[in-house]
Amino acid sequence: MSPLHSKIVVQGFSFSNQQRRKDVTIAASSTSSSSSLDLDLLRIQAGGNSNKAQRKKKYTVINNQDRNDTCGIASPSSPLLLPDPLVPFDDIQSVSLILLKDITSKEKEQQQRIMKRQDHTATNTSFCPTVDSVMVVARIVLQNGSVVLLDPRDLHQTVDHKLWMTLRDHVDVSASQFSVVLDKNYFTSRQSYLEQKVHKTPTKNFTNNNNINNNNINHSNNNNMSPASAWGIKMEPLAFQQYQQLVKQKENGTVMETGMYILTHTSQHTGKVYTFGASPDGIVQYNTENKENKQNNNDNNNDDDDDDSMSSGLLEIKSLWGRRNNKGLPQYEHCPNRYYDQIQGQLAICDKPWCDLMLFIPPNNNNNNNNNNNNNNNNNNNNNNNGGSTMKCKNKKKKSKRNGQKLNTAVTKTDGTFHVQRPRHGPNYSIVRVYRNETYWNQTLLPALIQFSDQVQELQQQHQQSLQ
Repeated sequence: MSPLHSKIVVQGFSFSNQQRRKDVTIAASSTSSSSSLDLDLLRIQAGGNSNKAQRKKKYTVINNQDRNDTCGIASPSSPLLLPDPLVPFDDIQSVSLILLKDITSKEKEQQQRIMKRQDHTATNTSFCPTVDSVMVVARIVLQNGSVVLLDPRDLHQTVDHKLWMTLRDHVDVSASQFSVVLDKNYFTSRQSYLEQKVHKTPTKNFTNNNNINNNNINHSNNNNMSPASAWGIKMEPLAFQQYQQLVKQKENGTVMETGMYILTHTSQHTGKVYTFGASPDGIVQYNTENKENKQNNNDNNNDDDDDDSMSSGLLEIKSLWGRRNNKGLPQYEHCPNRYYDQIQGQLAICDKPWCDLMLFIPPNNNNNNNNNNNNNNNNNNNNNNNGGSTMKCKNKKKKSKRNGQKLNTAVTKTDGTFHVQRPRHGPNYSIVRVYRNETYWNQTLLPALIQFSDQVQELQQQHQQSLQ
């Protein structure tokens, strides 16, 4: 990472229903072909003013600058420190992935210099990958014609997000899409992702003679991002900072941000090289200074937790968009199914034994800041244009009715057992440790990824022949 750091305050934004209705109305009115029926449909889909009589409730307007729970913005009093971009994205002309063995002697000297830069910024040498361990590197051609070689693991997923997204397009499949390949994703089907890969074909160079055209670089990656994805990116520094404090309190552990890991798999039958990428949110490692003392004090205790605390693992952060307004999260005992394929892929690509899955929502400080909100109520109403506003619904009658129904149904089970309800108030995070399953990777994930990559290549060839 770059040793120079600049203070950047993560800017927040609002997703209130009132603002969405205004945006949809303006967008629809600017279109000449839009009809009144389309306007009504857009308002309903955006949470518009349908069924007004049934939705008459009391609202409290809270300015987004004075809270960091619902909107997920950092308080101005505690800014986040983010590094400078490794390479300015606007200065990039082309990007390609090449094998380390195909790098020329001059380029390898520059590769050595860039790799050593990470050694100066890392606090633990075990985090720093050696040059020999790198199989695939990123070859970046700048606008002035100069060539930069870097390890994709040096990228910062927040400040280098556009370059990181561009490199993701150059691998066969990334870990976040493994569930899509298995057709187990809630939002994207395998067929739609297959069509997307066929029509979006950035060139993947394994020689240093050809370059990628500038058209393959998408300079508007963030423009097509969903609100949930954009909100999750803004939440990651907050969640990472909180996890970092938790790990430090336990055995003086450390966690370091990392970029993209790339695994190359060569088929024994065809000799074809497949590339799979993974971008965990952090590399976790615990301090091993007290390992001998623990073994002397606990000679007869062989718990798995002690072995885990002495090893290195991954961190994966999932900011729950649907629960962002909740006051707390339930404590999960197992990894949710929708994240299992991604985490197992990350463990295989990064070669780590375990991964801490952190389910995160912004911390709720309403109880601690009631006095501040009451004192600054007038100022917040006058400054709603700065940062937007969030509508908080209050309906005590319906809330008490729902609570009464839950209490009545708590003992209505036929077996006589009580229904344990999840607490409404609790911590804003839940950490689940997921262990590596090599059998699942070798027998389920890897064959499916190879089959999908071959199918993409076959359809791409058919598509090019049809164009000719």
